[in-house]
Amino acid sequence: MDISFSSSLAPKPGALVVSVGEGGVLTPATARLDRESNGVIGQAVAQVQFSGKRGKLVELLAPRELGASRIFLAGIGKPVGLDASAAEELGAAVVKQLVTSGEQAVTVMIDLPPAAAKKTSKLSRDKKARISGAELAAHIAVGAYLRSYRFDHYRTNQK
Repeated sequence: MDISFSSSLAPKPGALVVSVGEGGVLTPATARLDRESNGVIGQAVAQVQFSGKRGKLVELLAPRELGASRIFLAGIGKPVGLDASAAEELGAAVVKQLVTSGEQAVTVMIDLPPAAAKKTSKLSRDKKARISGAELAAHIAVGAYLRSYRFDHYRTNQK
């Protein structure tokens, strides 16, 4: 599986992961894609009553305008709670969902809100550490990598 990270530029073909905050609030990149798709993402959030809780995912078939095959709406909860462990949980949840989907490529477009960049994580308040966009991408990738591990040394019938 090929996983790439993108700023809010045009997504690549394959699956697309975008973020939704608590209360169903679309992040800037998700809102831009919603406008490009004539409101399909916003309608889906409202229809399924997606709350944007941390770790929750909703899978949608992507509208033709976006060029992706499917969209995964990833709940990030409160933006200030988006820390390293939350990013790793997000990466793991995405891979868990993608394993059964048959997708070969995924683009992750997760915004780091300015408010979240100024807050410190709960684990490192003493150090006043801040998570940057690169660190966020790295932690999502670590979570995805760990979740995709499969010990099949003794397995004889691989599907």
